Amino acid sequence: QADSVQVIIIRPQDAAILAMASIEASPSALISKIPNISDVFEPGSIFKPLVMASALDSGSISTDFICGKCNQPRVIGKYTINNWDENFHPDSTLRDIIKNSDNIGMSYIIEKMGQKTFLDYFHRLKLDQKTGVELSGESISPLKKYWSEIDLATASFGQGFAVNQLQMIQAFNTLANQGILTAVHLNQDSNLQNYQVFSKEVVLKMNEILKYAVENSPVSNLKPKELEVCAKSGTAQVAVGGEYTQSDTIGSYIGFSPCTNPKYTMIVTINNPKTSSWGSSTAAPIWFEIAQNLEFLL
Repeated sequence: QADSVQVIIIRPQDAAILAMASIEASPSALISKIPNISDVFEPGSIFKPLVMASALDSGSISTDFICGKCNQPRVIGKYTINNWDENFHPDSTLRDIIKNSDNIGMSYIIEKMGQKTFLDYFHRLKLDQKTGVELSGESISPLKKYWSEIDLATASFGQGFAVNQLQMIQAFNTLANQGILTAVHLNQDSNLQNYQVFSKEVVLKMNEILKYAVENSPVSNLKPKELEVCAKSGTAQVAVGGEYTQSDTIGSYIGFSPCTNPKYTMIVTINNPKTSSWGSSTAAPIWFEIAQNLEFLL
């Protein structure tokens, strides 16, 4: 019960695309695009692990970071940052911030990093450029030139900029591939571009955080006991005419399995789900259903 859904699965070590699919509730008669690469969306909270990894890798925060101001909303000018469930989590650790998907905590983390460092990692993760995949019709969204304080804060939880689905999984795969970004591709003979974005130590820490979040959040009920998963859900409002709508959302779930030497990295994105607004209850069930079948194939 959604407008559309897109899924991509890649092999973490060389970023080869293993599968890519899209389905629309009301498909047009003439298919002229591949939504996984032609449609852009605001990623929402699936972006949080990349911001946290960037802050750790740059030395902007340490692994023992505590959010001392997470006991209340954060006010920036005329704007108020709140959490998705309007609950507060005083003295949150990094594990708490990801587990609770804490917008307030993330806004303080990106503030520590600053705009220049954030945009540097954004560029390193190739989120401001096409992936170069061997398909036609890839779209990207131009990055804004002026960043206000609230723009930077909302970027920490994946709002205020847009990426395509393939860009997002390529960037997130660095956490599955020892901090190395490898260009996603279909042609096995491609001359692959790869370089280190995050240190191996940062990746180990982030994977421990992601595994903890999966096992201590509501999605743990979806995970079979034998399946080890490092992943994050996300929900983003949809901007129409420069303003966010109150009803339309995009729900996502992204991650890899197992956490050590993963066999696959996968992203599921659902556009405007009707049964629930949240990625954890719309995209995550699909992710885990596919994951159980992948265990028999890979």
